[in-house]
Amino acid sequence: MAQPLSKIGLILGLLIICGCEGENSPADGGVDAGIDGGTDAWQPLPKVLGGAIQEIGVVELDGKIYVIGGFTGGGEIVPDVRVYDIAAGTWSDAAPVPQAIHHANAAAANGKIYVVGALQSFSFVPIGNVWEYDPVDNDWTSKSPLPEPYERGASAVGVVGGIIYVAGGTGAGGSVAHLTSYDPQSDMHNTTLAPMPEARNHLVGAGVGDKFYAIGGRSEFPGTNARVDEYDPVGDSWTPRQPMPTARGGMAAGVVDGKVIVVGGEGNTNQSGVFPQAEMYDPQANEWTSLPDMLTPRHGTSAAGSQGRLYVPGGATQQGFGAVDTFEVLTP
Repeated sequence: MAQPLSKIGLILGLLIICGCEGENSPADGGVDAGIDGGTDAWQPLPKVLGGAIQEIGVVELDGKIYVIGGFTGGGEIVPDVRVYDIAAGTWSDAAPVPQAIHHANAAAANGKIYVVGALQSFSFVPIGNVWEYDPVDNDWTSKSPLPEPYERGASAVGVVGGIIYVAGGTGAGGSVAHLTSYDPQSDMHNTTLAPMPEARNHLVGAGVGDKFYAIGGRSEFPGTNARVDEYDPVGDSWTPRQPMPTARGGMAAGVVDGKVIVVGGEGNTNQSGVFPQAEMYDPQANEWTSLPDMLTPRHGTSAAGSQGRLYVPGGATQQGFGAVDTFEVLTP
């Protein structure tokens, strides 16, 4: 996303770019909800509950897609958690995060959801707060925070062996190369891990098998980066892998059937500044494959894979700000 803006400037930009928030449109039946306008690969889904939202954390847990925090179309930072039930094809609210955040480092592990660092306020201040969400109790619990100076948001996040890895992101001084891990069972952070080869923020991450991947991102807005780095937790070492075909930052990614799918992003030279590309990385073959472009090109969102599909809620259709309530699913 763009550099920090004042609240007034943000609201003006949002009004110019996206006009107004959309309304939620509930439907029954998940992907086959009878909404027209899709392709063989991409399909629209019921609009995000509560309206336009960007710079969100997105995770999948037990057949539900959770959308955490973000900037609304009206220029507010919210603690809201919106939940989409894939089987039912409907949205509902969950308990909000304890404070309003954006660019949350979110992951699901061991049957619960975790936020491990985020950004707050219109000054994009990094925080190290860690919260655990229990879907049974519908409640958030504060856990041990990231220690100074490892507080950050807009990072790459992935889970390997029940351990949450957080790489890079926006820290107090800008882009960082930090790699830390969080063990939900012991409620402990490891800050002694080998840092990424290059500092960058607004990148995406994924855990596949016994490896963690940090993909794309940027050092300065609106720069782009195509590099892919593979982290081996056993050897505490990084290995460069095949770069992403489309260099970009602020994109979304999720794991589908053992492959990492990266969609959207910003830093494009077109009028909107947003990328439509969807590209799939196979860690076993170390190869990228191009997939059909997004129905609605966006940045500032996140994504989650579930049952062979990639779910992409919210985001913005213009570089910087311009949130939408769009929700689409990709079947690769």
